[in-house]
Order: sequence, then structure tokens, then C-alpha cells
Amino acid sequence: MNSLPSIVSAIPFRSLIDQGDQKGFIRAIDLKSGEIAWEKTYASELAFNGLAVDNGEIIASFNDGSVVKLK
Repeated sequence: MNSLPSIVSAIPFRSLIDQGDQKGFIRAIDLKSGEIAWEKTYASELAFNGLAVDNGEIIASFNDGSVVKLK
């Protein structure tokens, strides 16, 4: 299981996904500064509508069938 940096809980963020380079990644942007707060990359691209947020956790599913939960 992956852990997010502890600073994330103190930063308001919006999660974004992009598959332009055929690699999956999840990126959080600090809404105040517009800077990247954190980013995780994955070998497979994210599945269409494959991102969910629940109870402060991000759940992502990928085209290769894998699923990760970020806390």
C-alpha cells in the first residue's frame, strides 16, 4: 500500500489524472499556490472513470486490472 506525504492532509488539493504519455499518474495540486503538492506514477494508464475518493483515501483502477488505494 502506498502512503501519501503527511503534508497532504494540511493542503487543500484537487486530484487530476492524465494519460497522454500512456503512463498512469495521479497528481494533487495545491489550490492556493497552483503548485504540485505530490504525484504518483504507475506503469499502466488509469482506467476510464477509474478514480474515486472515499474517506480521505484515493482509489485508482488501471487498464491492466490493478487497483491501488492511497491514504
